[in-house]
Amino acid sequence: MALTDLEIRNLKARPTGRYEIFDSKVPGFAIRVSPSGVKSFVLMYRAMGRLRRLTVGRYPVISLLEARRLAGLALNRLNHGVDPQQEKCESVRRGGMM
Repeated sequence: MALTDLEIRNLKARPTGRYEIFDSKVPGFAIRVSPSGVKSFVLMYRAMGRLRRLTVGRYPVISLLEARRLAGLALNRLNHGVDPQQEKCESVRRGGMM
């Protein structure tokens, strides 16, 4: 099922740990809810045989629509042989922002 803003707003923290709700529109894209109630958009993917997680942004600072767009761009980079998580880390090391 596709994520909606209403569904994301209504997600509650679980004291037992973090959990993800996946979106049907973008493969690997999800909203992650922490025990503290913080909601972050993430993209789960495989690069060089390893499961990777890219944090796209925090909800509601980034909208669902913008997070989907950014996840799509990351998947496009992955399809062109670039690991978006590694790219993000290198950008931070250089002092830039992704």
